[in-house]
Amino acid sequence: MFSSFSSFKKGVFVKKAFSFFFALCLVMGAALFTGCDLDGDEVRVAELSGNWISAGGDHFIVDTTNNTFSYWFGTEPSYGDGSMDYKGNIVGEVLADKTLLQSKYGYLTIQITYAGEYGPTVGKYFVIHWKELTPSAVEEAGAYKEGGNNNGMDSIAEAEAEYTVDNGYFGMFGAYSKE
Repeated sequence: MFSSFSSFKKGVFVKKAFSFFFALCLVMGAALFTGCDLDGDEVRVAELSGNWISAGGDHFIVDTTNNTFSYWFGTEPSYGDGSMDYKGNIVGEVLADKTLLQSKYGYLTIQITYAGEYGPTVGKYFVIHWKELTPSAVEEAGAYKEGGNNNGMDSIAEAEAEYTVDNGYFGMFGAYSKE
């Protein structure tokens, strides 16, 4: 009689342990597949790091050591009157397919720290979209649409919600080569 009761308790324990382990695996799996803000971590797409230049003469730099993004036209950034130059701290990153180091397109959210006369507003949040990433080439665009809020948003969440392809931004991309 006691042996059947003992077997029953062992079976219940095994079922509870299996259920706990299964639930733990689901939670851990879900955590791996969610997007993330950087909060001081490095940009995950290592191939995007570096100096990039277009045939038209505009440049951008993704600096993964300092988590910054810079854009300028000409031989060096001016951030002065009449320029479209801007620079910011990378505060968010969304990979379209969420696979580390393998994504071919995604978004960087930056908080603007320097801006020329026609750049986004200092202190605001702005989104950069990139696609067709290879080790030596990429297509990149800052958020822009005719009549849109092209000067930045007050929060990361607002910027990432507003600056999307579905909302009409990123209609034109520049083709860049790695320097």
